Amino acid sequence: MLAPIESTFTNQRIAHTMAKDESVPPVVPHVHTDQTGGAVLPIRGVSNPDSPTARLETTDTGRNEFSYEGPFMPLEIVLAAPAPTLLDYVRVGINELLATAAHYDDEDRKLLAREVENDVMAHRGFLLKSAFTNTAEIYVGNRFTGPVRKTGSTAHTLYQPKGSLQAHTLDKSARVGFDFGSTTPFGFALDPGESIFIEINRASNIYLYASTDQKLYWMAV
Repeated sequence: MLAPIESTFTNQRIAHTMAKDESVPPVVPHVHTDQTGGAVLPIRGVSNPDSPTARLETTDTGRNEFSYEGPFMPLEIVLAAPAPTLLDYVRVGINELLATAAHYDDEDRKLLAREVENDVMAHRGFLLKSAFTNTAEIYVGNRFTGPVRKTGSTAHTLYQPKGSLQAHTLDKSARVGFDFGSTTPFGFALDPGESIFIEINRASNIYLYASTDQKLYWMAV
């Protein structure tokens, strides 16, 4: 007699659970917004063609203010090896400004010193622009930017990229080669007047090199 009763209770629990689940909407990722009352809105994805994955649908709303509160002073990128970072240049500029600009009050002086004490941080990245009046490239990149140090030498020299690749897919006797024909620094070259936005948000991770003194404008975005 116990078995039928147990079976009846089990069936009732299953039926109750199913009824309860049917009344609950599916769980959707959501976020709280800045709207009045803290409205909650769903997050959705956009399917990728020919792929089982999806990318997150987003709209960049920007920020209320700059992440960096100091002046976006023009920088003079110089011949130096290893290449200094963007933080190095900004810090030198701020220190020089504090030493020569007597019109800043104590609060502003503390602010400027604090902005470069550890690092200059951006919300998203840095916008760099080479001045139109420049006469040569400014090279931008990681810590290997600029010249290299050859084995057995203490001096830094520019590198001449060259080499060849056997092109088996074209012809067994064909060779594809490259040779810049002159020495060149490592890095991404900014010609005079060109600009680039880098989604690196720490100034200490952006290295800069120029063979002669060149002017660089910058912003933390």
